[in-house]
Order: sequence, then C-alpha cells, then structure tokens
Amino acid sequence: MHSSASLQLRSAFVVWLSCIAFQPSTFAASVQDILARYHGKIVVLNFWASWCEPCKAEIPIFIELQNHYQSQEVQVLGISVDVPADRRLAERFAKRAGVNYPIVYDGRMEEMRPLGLADSIPATAIFDKDGRRRYRMIGAVTKEALASRIDWLLGVRAQEEPAELTLPEGLTPEHFREHEESREHEEHEDQPRGEAQKGEEGSTVPS
Repeated sequence: MHSSASLQLRSAFVVWLSCIAFQPSTFAASVQDILARYHGKIVVLNFWASWCEPCKAEIPIFIELQNHYQSQEVQVLGISVDVPADRRLAERFAKRAGVNYPIVYDGRMEEMRPLGLADSIPATAIFDKDGRRRYRMIGAVTKEALASRIDWLLGVRAQEEPAELTLPEGLTPEHFREHEESREHEEHEDQPRGEAQKGEEGSTVPS
C-alpha cells in the first residue's frame, strides 16, 4: 500500500521520467570495472536505450564531445540498458548514428542507483581523472552543460563551478531525494524474508 504522498511524488516524476523500465539481464562487468579501464581520464558515462527517444536525440552531442575532447584525456562511454533481445536494435542505432565511443550492451538500470542517477534514462555521470563522480545530469543534456563541466575538470575555470546535480525543470533536489528514498524502501519491502535475513548476515549489495 502506497501513501498518497508517495503516489503524488510518483505522478510528478512522470513529467521527467520519460523512459523507465527494469532490466532483468546480467551485466558482464560492473560500472566500477569499466571506469577502472579509463583511470587517468575524465569519463562521461551515459545510460541510454534504443527505445528511449530523448536518449537517441542526445547521442549526436556525445559524438561531438568525443571528437572535440578526445585529445585532452576525455572519454565518453555509453551503457545501453536494452534487454538482450533488443541488443541488435541498439547496435544498429549506434552504427547508423556514427557513434565514435565505446558502448557497453546489456546494462541494467540497477547499476545506475549506486551512482546517484536514480533509475530512469537518459542519465549521465561525469568522473574526474581519479575516478571520482563529480557531476550528475538527470534527463536530457545540452552540449553547453556537458562542456562546462568537462572544462572545469580540465582546469578551464572562467566561471563558478557548475552544479553537481542537474535535474529537469520542475523537479527539485528534495523531490529527487524523496524518490530515491522511496525506491530503496520499496525494494526492501519487496525483498523475500529469507533474502532479507541473508542480506543482514552479509550482502555485497549496496544499502
């Protein structure tokens, strides 16, 4: 049973959660494993899917950024959260779009939550050269917003540091945080009693 406040919050999220789904596929490597491969570089990590129109609309931005910044130790990475059955659709789209950066397929939205990206796409995180998450961008991005954050990490700091968290218009950080807490509470309630007890004894799942 959900409270009225929870239902209202969920309804508000419909405005910006333009593409939401849960993926049952197995992710071959953790996000941290992927980031470790690019240690020493600024990493722009974008979660997307072939069925998400806002995701596809921003792919040309990432292509342009990869072209512009690749000589400055900046690496764009994509993680497709298409289910395995739709992998070919994602691969075909990436090929047609001329994607010039690595894409990991069969990703899961659950991999987004430890990064503070909620569970909806598009969503992007930017990491510094030491692998620390510095910026989160929930929803569609602009080239200017991405470039200002990359430039800051590169030492180009003509203006104040950009905000760590960027949200769609109308969504407040408080609502975003409440959604995250509500999702964690729901997952805990849905967990079978035996599994919950097992988790209390010792689980590697982030809490």
